[in-house]
Amino acid sequence: MSTTIRKTRPALRPRATQVRKAQLKINADAAKAVRMGHPWVFRHAILNTSFSCSDGDIIDVTDSAGGFLARGFFETEGIVAVRNFTRDEQTLIDGKFFRAACARALAVREQFLEKDLDVYRLIHAEADGLPGLTVTRFGDYLQSILYAPAMARFVEEIYPALMELTKVRGIYEQVRFKPLNAGENVRRGSQLVAGEQAPADVQIVEDGLKFLVDITAPSSVGFFPDYRLGRRRVRELSGGRRVLNLFSHTGAFSVHALAGGATHVVNVDIAQKAHARARQNAELNGFDPAKLICHADDVFRILGMLKRKQAQFDLVVVDPPTFSTDKGRTWSGPRDMAELLRDTAEMCTPGALLLVTSNTVKMPMELFEKQVAQGLSHRHPVILERPGLPIDYPELPAFPESGYLKSILVRLD
Repeated sequence: MSTTIRKTRPALRPRATQVRKAQLKINADAAKAVRMGHPWVFRHAILNTSFSCSDGDIIDVTDSAGGFLARGFFETEGIVAVRNFTRDEQTLIDGKFFRAACARALAVREQFLEKDLDVYRLIHAEADGLPGLTVTRFGDYLQSILYAPAMARFVEEIYPALMELTKVRGIYEQVRFKPLNAGENVRRGSQLVAGEQAPADVQIVEDGLKFLVDITAPSSVGFFPDYRLGRRRVRELSGGRRVLNLFSHTGAFSVHALAGGATHVVNVDIAQKAHARARQNAELNGFDPAKLICHADDVFRILGMLKRKQAQFDLVVVDPPTFSTDKGRTWSGPRDMAELLRDTAEMCTPGALLLVTSNTVKMPMELFEKQVAQGLSHRHPVILERPGLPIDYPELPAFPESGYLKSILVRLD
């Protein structure tokens, strides 16, 4: 199958497959980490400087004695010097390697994922052997996100393989490189790089429920597949309950709550556009629009209004952004989570359930749960479970950087 790849980023070098031309020696601590399966080599661990590499050049990583450890691609900027493809010295990094990695990732998803699901993470970067790259399926289209500039040298091998293996209509690509200068941190929308153009609204299906996404949106397509386990739990627990969804975005949790039999759902989000999409998603699934109430304002102001109206809720979803600024107020998860939970708890009935989440690596689980404890301590919170990442978001046991999602289900007295 022939696939034309459209170039939407500055070219580095045309060929994806590179001939090894250098060895990089690393210190004992770094060598131990690589042997255990850590996929990165940090720049401070390099022992020798007698090599010359460009972004994306394939390089062998060795211990101080020259013993082979891994093979990966070199990066000229940033704290990560090498992202490893393999720890097998006999493995060549060529088109066959990339196709095999894509086929292996797809086979795992086909084995474990449900059939009524066409939105999932197809390639999860390091865990699927393709560091610096994620690929997510949204219905008939794939969205690729490049996190490492050097990875751009290999996608001309990867995208045709994905088109052939998945039979999707097209692939969109977005770059999320960390900028060298703060002023460069402007996220651009995804660009078509293979196949045919997507419609403005792409329909996806999760657990039999339909949602609309914009695959070209710069910040978010409007749906987060990694929260699937939390949404399923909300659906299972919503029967006969009054549900509050804070930072509701496009209402995925709310649609699941309505599907589970919630009496009504209150959405709170600053963005009117997000509420419009939430209503679309609810109507797409045939739910009574009167059961979905949307408030567009700062979450603390809305909580104050709901408190004055003596609103009561039996199930609350608290899914805040990592960081945001609106109308002069700056939200920071590590700083503001406890206050948010204190205000929310005042409207929770005895026995109410809260699903609280955080998706930032900068807030470790210990700090996250400390914030939850501080905010809810007056209601004697009990953690019932910790819904994590779904099976299509695999993690490497030797790579703690991959454990970004924190999610706990709490019961209040």
